[in-house]
Amino acid sequence: MSNGLSKERLLQQQILQCPQCNELFSCPHKFTSHLRSHPELDPLKCPVCSKEYSSSASLSTHLRTHTGEKPFECSHCQKCFSQSSHLTTHMRVHTGEKPYHCPKCPKTFGQSSHLTLHLRIHNGEKPFQCRFCTKVFSHSSALSTHMRTHTGEKPFQCPHCPKKFGQSSHLKIHVRTHTGERPFQCPHCQKCFRQSCYLAKHVRGHSSIKQNDIPKS
Repeated sequence: MSNGLSKERLLQQQILQCPQCNELFSCPHKFTSHLRSHPELDPLKCPVCSKEYSSSASLSTHLRTHTGEKPFECSHCQKCFSQSSHLTTHMRVHTGEKPYHCPKCPKTFGQSSHLTLHLRIHNGEKPFQCRFCTKVFSHSSALSTHMRTHTGEKPFQCPHCPKKFGQSSHLKIHVRTHTGERPFQCPHCQKCFRQSCYLAKHVRGHSSIKQNDIPKS
């Protein structure tokens, strides 16, 4: 191997090595152009993982997943991205732009994937099915949470005691037993509660109070 460095070490340094002549490159675009100088090599096949692409531009973008190169920098917060499209999406966090409009309600979104998820509320689509039971879900994250009821996995550990939880929301509620936090306040008597369900039950005791007065969280 050229320079006595392993392929893994070269990638850590954001350097790509030609598998034919061992020439080194720091720019994925120049690297893919160089590959075409070797007729015996497939110019659209990644020399690192063997994935194939339809264009040299796609291969150049893919190569950044190996080198870690992130040439596109946000002018607001200095975050860097491997693809210009990822930077464009990120910029909407700063500008507030939401170009994706729901055709069935007034909601708008900054990412097309968020609109896709939202539309399932309207059409009832639930493409994620549990492999242990017949339950289906509209979001993959909801399926992942549900799967823990079958596997018993509890990845969320309390930082104050040995207790573990299957859902981050359950951990958040539990931590309040340690911190004493009571974020849900009755709008009529100022009594505070750890959970919104306890507040709802309490508010019902104010017989003259409408349910619409219950804060939601």
